[in-house]
Amino acid sequence: MLRAWLSLSAFCAAGMIFLIIGFLLVSAWPLLAQGPAFIWQVDWYPHEGHYGLLAALLGTCWTVGIALLLAVPCGVAGAVLGAELLPPAARAAVRLLMEILAGLPSVVYGLIGLWVLLPFLEQVFDLL
Repeated sequence: MLRAWLSLSAFCAAGMIFLIIGFLLVSAWPLLAQGPAFIWQVDWYPHEGHYGLLAALLGTCWTVGIALLLAVPCGVAGAVLGAELLPPAARAAVRLLMEILAGLPSVVYGLIGLWVLLPFLEQVFDLL
């Protein structure tokens, strides 16, 4: 009996995967019908059948580049500080703090930036 239930659940899982793939292919067909040219087009008007990904791709590359320029030096500096420069007593406290910060999801940092940093920057630079 257990074998039959396992077979039925495996069949249902495989069926759901095929349904998801089918839904994605049907939904993406207007884009896929254009061929790979949509990657280099700039305009994005889905109601008119124009799908250009270049602006989104370039925006993503810029965002990743700026994030790396900020994160890599800070990460290396924090690693060197925590491993080599701090005395052993402070090293344990800094390591604990780094592990706590690493455990928080990035969405939390984004919300902190949205709710705390953005209003502060708007006030400092008179953006309103």
